[in-house]
Amino acid sequence: MLSPRSLRVNEEDYAVAFAVPANTRGLSMVVRPIEEVEGNSSSILSRLDYELETLTIFDDVFVPWERIFLFKEHNPRW
Repeated sequence: MLSPRSLRVNEEDYAVAFAVPANTRGLSMVVRPIEEVEGNSSSILSRLDYELETLTIFDDVFVPWERIFLFKEHNPRW
């Protein structure tokens, strides 16, 4: 399991990993292209192939237990 950062002791409540469909009620995605002018010199600026970044917003999203892979599991060595 990869984590964007190592969790500290007493941060187990924030350890969660799950998957839901993109059309789940309450789930919104704000998507925009990444442009080289913003400092990303590796971005591909073409009409056919370009990079995107997404901000995912969860607003009261229901996640069924069978879609949860990790819940309150803490391993400081990650």
